[in-house]
Formats: sequence, C-alpha cells, structure tokens
Amino acid sequence: MREPCPNCFIIYCSNQEELETVYWTFYALWKNGFFHPYLCGSVIEMLRLFELKKLLQNFIQPGIEKAIRNPEMIHKIKSIHDLEQKQAEQSRLLSQLRATLIQKYYYSI
Repeated sequence: MREPCPNCFIIYCSNQEELETVYWTFYALWKNGFFHPYLCGSVIEMLRLFELKKLLQNFIQPGIEKAIRNPEMIHKIKSIHDLEQKQAEQSRLLSQLRATLIQKYYYSI
C-alpha cells in the first residue's frame, strides 16, 4: 500500500530508492508472516506502535541497511512478486476459459 490510510503507520523516506527498499522489505516480512506473532486484537488484528518501534530497531532497520548496501535481494523480491501476479492472472484466465468452455458445451444442449 503506497498511499496512507486510516489506522496505518506512515514511514517517511528521503528519496525514491529508500522508499522502494523500505516498501519491499516490509512487504517481504509481511508476506512471510514476520509480524504475525506481534499482532493483537481478536477481531481486527493490529500491531502496536511500541512493538513496531522495537521491531524496527532490532530487526527491520538492520535489514533495510543491508538491503541498501546490496540491492540484489530487493530485485529478487520484486521479481517473485511479479511472477506471483502473472501466475494469479493466468489462473484467473484459465478459470474464465473453463467457464466459457462449459457454458458453450453443456448449456447449448
């Protein structure tokens, strides 16, 4: 999510490269369930600001600094995301094709 919304934390970056690194680092951590043990709430799960600050200091910031020094990992994460998007689109199109074939074959009796 690149646009701010209610009940979300906002992180300000000094340039576009830093923004991309921070975004994809958080995306990769979220996608792999890194934040799950720290979520609270029975209906709407949320991350407390205190927990986020602690995670930023101990884990996330060192990871971001490492990614800035060696941007190869961010490129790999982006590539995997793009492949996932393409696969999801292909799956959607295959489902659409199956539905069309079934409609043409079975409903034309």
